[in-house]
Amino acid sequence: MITRALIYYAAGSFGALLTTGIAHLAAHQGWMTHATSMAPEFAAPSLYIRLVWGGLWGFLLFLPGLKKLTWFQRAFLLACFPTLVQWLYFFPTSGAGFFGRELGTSTPVIVAAMNGVWSLVTTFFANKASRV
Repeated sequence: MITRALIYYAAGSFGALLTTGIAHLAAHQGWMTHATSMAPEFAAPSLYIRLVWGGLWGFLLFLPGLKKLTWFQRAFLLACFPTLVQWLYFFPTSGAGFFGRELGTSTPVIVAAMNGVWSLVTTFFANKASRV
């Protein structure tokens, strides 16, 4: 159980690292700046928070019933949790409104897409590491 927890945490952190890199690259190329003000920083404090949260969200792989699903189905379900929490809790409490609409019109889509990438990477690597 401890080994599985470490695998899930590491997979979630790796997913967060990769997703942050992709989001940073997209913002640096100007793909997100015109539609949202959520351009991430690729610096230690911001990266630390993302890696810790990514690892903690990885523990959702312990949810019962997930083993019966394909890794792609698990990834879709896994992406729903952080997306909904971001849309319905963190954005409203930070003054960005529900779904983060105050940050830009495409913010809800970008959040869902980035969490989708995170969950695909997380479930893929957790699945591969669990078979070793």
